[in-house]
Amino acid sequence: MLFPESACYGIDESIFVDDRVDLTFDGNGSTMRTLTTGTPARAFWKIRGGDGVVFTDMTLRGELDVETCPDAISSCSWPRQPTNLEWQHGWHFQGAVNSTLNRVAA
Repeated sequence: MLFPESACYGIDESIFVDDRVDLTFDGNGSTMRTLTTGTPARAFWKIRGGDGVVFTDMTLRGELDVETCPDAISSCSWPRQPTNLEWQHGWHFQGAVNSTLNRVAA
């Protein structure tokens, strides 16, 4: 799957990829951003089973990134940040084999 060049996507919940084989998600420089706070264990992408799933050339940004909160160190420190979000992550692989993250950031 090839995303449009440098596109931006908003994500409310996890995107599930179940039991896929030899599937590539080419972000083509795209950025995906959270639109909601979400749950403590939210992942942008949840890959369950499958073989050879590849993610390349994309950036994932959580709600409290430096663009959303430029003074993250000083003005957004506890207790102003939402609590219990420390387990949120970009990719969650469960039972997937031979999968790759290439030129990605979260």
